[in-house]
Amino acid sequence: MYQIFQFLLQKIKIKRNFVLIFVASIICFFVLLFFADKITEKIVHKNKEVNVPDLITLPIDKVDEILKKIKLNYVIESEIYDIKIASGCVISQLPIKDTIVRQGRVIKLIISRGGNKVEVPLLISMPQRIAELTIKNSALVVGQEEYAYSLIMASGRIMQQKPAANSLVIKDSMVNLKISKGSPPDNIKLMPLILNMTLDESTALLTQNEINFVINEVSASSDVPKNTVVKQNPEVDEVLKKNSKVILEIAV
Repeated sequence: MYQIFQFLLQKIKIKRNFVLIFVASIICFFVLLFFADKITEKIVHKNKEVNVPDLITLPIDKVDEILKKIKLNYVIESEIYDIKIASGCVISQLPIKDTIVRQGRVIKLIISRGGNKVEVPLLISMPQRIAELTIKNSALVVGQEEYAYSLIMASGRIMQQKPAANSLVIKDSMVNLKISKGSPPDNIKLMPLILNMTLDESTALLTQNEINFVINEVSASSDVPKNTVVKQNPEVDEVLKKNSKVILEIAV
């Protein structure tokens, strides 16, 4: 009987010791966790606070120099085409300028790959179909197509284009076209082309078409012939309203 009692007592002691060891382990774990958190907090907060500088439009080597001085890091998240920002320069940043951060913070950047520009071809007077093919072959896209009557351009040919010929634009930009419908019907009066005509020729043409006009004399360079039209308003082929007046600028 005594031996049984001793055996049970020994078992109880073993279980009690196990419980004590388990509880002690839990306490140690939370104590270590508490101190680890405090140490991490001290490490983080020992870094000074700094203002994020404005990096927009700066080249990446300059960005690197500026951020190193104030102990900030950066990462380039992507590079995209941009006609306004030069290649290798910052388009956007996060956090934005004047944000207060701690040293060591990573600034996320998007960098320009440049405009990837192409030249707009001259399309004026081309047949519509040829102009459309020319646009596509120039790595551009046919945009809005508008139709209007014209005194100087045959039906189906390009009267106007936007952007203008020889402009530099981003690849895949749209080119809008105005296409001639040919001569206008009798009830529509268009502005004739009088640019570079003499004063007598231009006034005779306007009078013949019953178009009111005003003459302004302007100084011109020596290579411009005297008494010639150097500017007209409205432009050629614009619709003239009833009683509207045309302004002629004559070189003197």
